[in-house]
Amino acid sequence: MTISKRKVLAAVAAAAAAPAFAQFGGLGGLGGGKSGGGGGDPGKIEGDVKGIIEKTSQAISKLWEALGNKEKAAAAQKLADDIKNGTLGISDSAGSMSDMCSGLKSEMEKAVTEGKKAEAQSAKTAAQAIRPGIESLPLWKGVIDGIKSLDKSKSMSGSGLGLVRAADKLPTAAKNSGEMFKAGVTYLSFSGVDMKDTEKLLADNLTKMT
Repeated sequence: MTISKRKVLAAVAAAAAAPAFAQFGGLGGLGGGKSGGGGGDPGKIEGDVKGIIEKTSQAISKLWEALGNKEKAAAAQKLADDIKNGTLGISDSAGSMSDMCSGLKSEMEKAVTEGKKAEAQSAKTAAQAIRPGIESLPLWKGVIDGIKSLDKSKSMSGSGLGLVRAADKLPTAAKNSGEMFKAGVTYLSFSGVDMKDTEKLLADNLTKMT
């Protein structure tokens, strides 16, 4: 039986694409069909991810200021500006934000252990700055689930491809941001700021991340 040239080319293309998607086996329905639904909107998901990273990075910046580290505060603000302006991709920015969250968490826990409180005004400023980031926490679940629902045609280029490349970093970024915010609330409360309402908001939103 003779195989048409079109079928041969299709088979070659499918074989070339397979390895790129194999590494994302944990994304469930990626690839379309009934299991994936194909309902993910790459543009909407990308916008949500950028919003989360921007708000979280701004919170990180103010918390570093409360700790007295202007250099790291500036680096976090630059990350927020870069993701907003589109000068840094989602994968790189998510990885950087995740690392910043881990480092900041450790420093805030250390400050509490050593009895080092933030200056009153910088603590109040940080307390206001972290709320938008905490409010964005529930979006992580929608973002991660949304990438799972992308069909192959939407995830091969543009926003979709960027999301697929970042997919393996997002769960860790979500986890680290949640833990950072918990440490932040503790640190600011220790520093004399009334954090009861923010603590409740955080507890409620952490449950919405899973």
